[in-house]
Amino acid sequence: MIWASDSQGRTTYVSPEWLVLTGQSRAEAEGLGWLEVTHPADREIVLAVVEEANRAAADFTITFRLRRRNGDFVWMVGGAMPSFSPQDGRFLGFLGSISEAPKLAASKAHGRVGHYRPLPPSPLTQPHSVLDLIADHLLMARALAAEAGEEMLRSIIDMSLLEAGQRLARCHRERNSSALN
Repeated sequence: MIWASDSQGRTTYVSPEWLVLTGQSRAEAEGLGWLEVTHPADREIVLAVVEEANRAAADFTITFRLRRRNGDFVWMVGGAMPSFSPQDGRFLGFLGSISEAPKLAASKAHGRVGHYRPLPPSPLTQPHSVLDLIADHLLMARALAAEAGEEMLRSIIDMSLLEAGQRLARCHRERNSSALN
């Protein structure tokens, strides 16, 4: 599942898979509304990691439980990479993904700022749109390039991710404006 946030760390986009998995509407998930479907015991840890990453404008990975539409909780691994303006280097927010963590034996939520390695989408979180699928693959490619020390490739992928994030935001705005009309 793909998601995006603004520079204040407020969610501005969740992919359709989020809506199917959690039962939340886009409006309910925006801002910090997504915390409502995070396991109550995990919320403080999840929020602390997200806020620290936002202050540092740094990649992060987090493992936590998410409430499904049916009320059951499932372990997920999520995270994001920061987006920066190509004009002035200003921090714009995050583009990230969340995927089911199969066979995870975690006992409590945990996270790490400064590192992001997304899991491939699981059957539970398969992207429904081509743009979300492209963003998912670009996020995985960026993590691999960063781990391999391929700074030139990472830089090129960062530009592609910025464009993908802008297109997702544009689609989201268009969807919202057509829903109002």
